[in-house]
Amino acid sequence: CTAATIVWGLVAMAQGRGPLESDRDRAQRLAGLHPSQHPGKERYYVPLDAVFRRAADGSSTAYLHYGVRG
Repeated sequence: CTAATIVWGLVAMAQGRGPLESDRDRAQRLAGLHPSQHPGKERYYVPLDAVFRRAADGSSTAYLHYGVRG
C-alpha cells in the first residue's frame, strides 16, 4: 500500500498536477479572464469573490464579484 501511494504521488507530480483550483480560478477561466489565459498582460482587476456552479443542464455558470477596497 505504501509503495503504491508513493508511486501514485510521483506520477501525479510528473503530470504537473498542482493544488485544486478554487471557485474563483474556475470562474475566471470560464469567463476568459484568468491571468494564465493572457500571458504578459498586466492585471488591473482582482475579483473579491466568485460563485461557480453547474446548471441543471450540466453547463457551467460563474459569477465574479468585484469591488473597490479602501
